[in-house]
Amino acid sequence: MFELIKNIEIEESTWKDKLFITSDIDWASDQTDLISDIPDDYEIGLHPNFNFLLEGDFRYGKNYKEIIDYYNKLIPNCTSIRSHSMTQNTNILDYFSKIGFTHDVNHFIPNLNCVNLSPWKYWQNKMLKVPYFWEDDIHCIYGIEYNIDNIFNYKGIKVIDFHPIHIFLNTENLERYNSARPYLQDYTELKQFVNTSTYGTRDFLVDIIKSV
Repeated sequence: MFELIKNIEIEESTWKDKLFITSDIDWASDQTDLISDIPDDYEIGLHPNFNFLLEGDFRYGKNYKEIIDYYNKLIPNCTSIRSHSMTQNTNILDYFSKIGFTHDVNHFIPNLNCVNLSPWKYWQNKMLKVPYFWEDDIHCIYGIEYNIDNIFNYKGIKVIDFHPIHIFLNTENLERYNSARPYLQDYTELKQFVNTSTYGTRDFLVDIIKSV
């Protein structure tokens, strides 16, 4: 069955035999506005981007707190968070916890490592660290075949991550995505890069949903 990140606790019964599908919408085209239409049985988490700050660009804030506050005002009352590029350090995590986030999803450990993951408590004891083991773009980087059994037979916590652009393009390799990048905000041109001939990310997501 599907479950929400915010419902994960240390106890195995809260996550065993459940699937957590997450999506980082930072690459979603502005052609579509879906935030206001998300139903109650979906969870919205925060996805702050610290990359501009790290490159000396202060468009979202002059420090990590200002950036987190900027995003938090856009979509208030979230309790789960994953940074763009999984950016984190002790100060950032402490601030996540201080302002009320209960679940941090900033650790990616691929299932190729044969490690059965489980959540653990951050040392302030107010926030859970929730690892995830599959992500669409990283799967393409590895260049391995899609295998739904690798998802459902996995013994650890089953948190996986998709990106709207890879679902839209039905990405099967990063060459397709890199060719489409100049047109991410041009829906008409972007449609020309959709994969219709090879099994890709969208096909994999559809098969996962059908199997559940």
